Amino acid sequence: MIIAISGTPGVGKHTVAKILANELNYKILKRRLEERGYSKKKIHDNILFEALDGTYIEAKELHNNVVEIDNSKSVDSTIRMIKKAINGKLKPQKIDYSYFIPKIEKF
Repeated sequence: MIIAISGTPGVGKHTVAKILANELNYKILKRRLEERGYSKKKIHDNILFEALDGTYIEAKELHNNVVEIDNSKSVDSTIRMIKKAINGKLKPQKIDYSYFIPKIEKF
């Protein structure tokens, strides 16, 4: 199955990709990118971008009021947090994926 995620800039395509990466595991993401014929460098760069929180940094450059949501638990948990964010009831979270960087370097 192929799932295409499309939309104008800023609608959350990278956020959805991050959710999928966490749900699917970075090793599975790596395998799928390899199956698409991505170069080792492109695979490395894509996974590293997510681990370094590139999506959040880009969002902060575009808008001051950015809410980051830890979506590494479950889809249901992510949906609950999104609803809280929409209603202004989500407390700021400290999210750090840098622990994954040494694993990426082994790819």
